[in-house]
Amino acid sequence: MLVREASSERVPPLLRGGEGTSTAIDYRRLFDELPTPYMVLDTELRFRDVNKAYLKTTGRNREDLIGRYIFDAFPGSEEETAPLEAALKQALTGEMSLVERLFFPIALSGEQDGRREL
Repeated sequence: MLVREASSERVPPLLRGGEGTSTAIDYRRLFDELPTPYMVLDTELRFRDVNKAYLKTTGRNREDLIGRYIFDAFPGSEEETAPLEAALKQALTGEMSLVERLFFPIALSGEQDGRREL
């Protein structure tokens, strides 16, 4: 995103005028409005934050996720969860971690056996 000085009428809603000539960015709103699904996990792989796109993609609400261990919120077989868990733990060591296209079935909200791949 390119930020330059502009009159207040032309400043995008995600930008807020700061003191003097600086422009502050509302990072909370920016994160929430990104069209790509994002989640923030802590070192114990518990949800700390998710954006609207993540909630829409997974069919969950924020209250169902925040504070929960990722594989309690989205259980699966060890075969399904192992590649993602290994990649996340590798990332925690500071090493580069790459997950190729990953199909992880997610139970549809309110259904026991209804699952879809994301």
